[in-house]
Amino acid sequence: MAVDCLFKHAHLFTLAGEGVGYIPDGAVAVTGNRIIAVGDTNQVLADLAAAGNGVIKQEIDATHQALLPGLIDAHIHTQLGLLRGVAQDMHDWMMQGVLPYMLELKPRWQILSSQLTVMEALRAGTTTFGDFLVFPDPALMEFYLSSGIRVRPILPVFEIGPELLAGGKLYQLDDHMGQASYNEALRLYAEYHGAADGRIQCMMGPFAPDFISEKTLVKCKDAAAAKGLPIQMHTAQGDRETEQMEMRYKKRTIPYLDEHEYLDPEFTAVHMTMANNDEVHQVAEAGSKLVVCNGSIGLIDGMIPPAIPFQEAGGTVGLGSDQAAGNNNCNVFNEMKLTAFFGKMRNQDPTAMPADRALRMATIDGAKALGLEDEIGSLEVGKKADLILVDTRHPTLQPVIEDPFNLTANLVYAARGNEVSFVMIDGRVVFDDGKLQTMDEDAVIQEIRETVPSRRKKVGFM
Repeated sequence: MAVDCLFKHAHLFTLAGEGVGYIPDGAVAVTGNRIIAVGDTNQVLADLAAAGNGVIKQEIDATHQALLPGLIDAHIHTQLGLLRGVAQDMHDWMMQGVLPYMLELKPRWQILSSQLTVMEALRAGTTTFGDFLVFPDPALMEFYLSSGIRVRPILPVFEIGPELLAGGKLYQLDDHMGQASYNEALRLYAEYHGAADGRIQCMMGPFAPDFISEKTLVKCKDAAAAKGLPIQMHTAQGDRETEQMEMRYKKRTIPYLDEHEYLDPEFTAVHMTMANNDEVHQVAEAGSKLVVCNGSIGLIDGMIPPAIPFQEAGGTVGLGSDQAAGNNNCNVFNEMKLTAFFGKMRNQDPTAMPADRALRMATIDGAKALGLEDEIGSLEVGKKADLILVDTRHPTLQPVIEDPFNLTANLVYAARGNEVSFVMIDGRVVFDDGKLQTMDEDAVIQEIRETVPSRRKKVGFM
């Protein structure tokens, strides 16, 4: 069997097993879309020769490059990319800040938003997106196919009504909207789940417990179980949600979800900034996962998501950049740094949230949060060939010191993302030599400049 691509002499981070799996002179061999060999360069070469893999179609000398699994953004709204910077430094960010702009996004702008977001993220080494849709659109699914990204589209179900922005009042839920969004979620699942040799795999996305009725919550759980789909949901994400849940159900979010059997290994909560310590432990001990978005929540709410207590309770935590309207960037290197910093500040302890843990959250733990750990998240034989090269010769990553080893810390605390030099997804090169191979970046930017108005007014709401 021929080897399609052999990476050799890399600073290799496999993320297999415990820690970061560092090999100072490492190699990875890829055939098709799978990894067929990983290890020390000399050993991999010897093993390939012994196995009769004498034909190597492409060799990449990765000297001075860190070779990593592709980074995983486990919670992002790519369709909000054009709202960067429009709702900042304010209270009531969701209702009075970003939502009025969201409702003005034309269908074509939503696709441009996703293209812009993916362009930025790919250049910074993100290969997998847990894309929580806001406006389900088959055109977005077609973009997933052409762009080459690995994505879990999170199919939204919601039934918010016209009274949504009436502060302090109980939301008016719209049953017709709920049924329509549920039907559309199932239609997109039927058409796209498993497409591109499994590169697109859907999740069910009841948007938030305060945005849907009890009946719809149960229906989403039943559909997900019947189709074998994991669920991701915004959970305990703010005072507004807690207030709505207590007004409508006389319960806080976590007890309510537990009552409806949501807390299981197929459930991933996002944010949980308003969960108390007992609730954090309850979700973790149920085997559910958590995705934290420190850049977004820090900027929007000035709060620190509960990554450390969730991990202390035995839970798995992945990272998400959320959306450009709150975070202002879609860069998992940024999330690793902020997550480590916020953890240290939360505990007032410089040893809390060390660099190796943050790197695992951006890779293998992110894969677990999306239910993809058997396919991606670490560089191991048999897994999909999703990997990136990071050029350590950039000023931000110099010097590289072997003893004491500093490269993990530099990747987490110093890298900005522009050090990424190469991206492969599913065995296909999508970024190399400073250029995206699957998108016309100039055309996307030009269309944004020509069609997105420089002056926007918020529409009025009740």
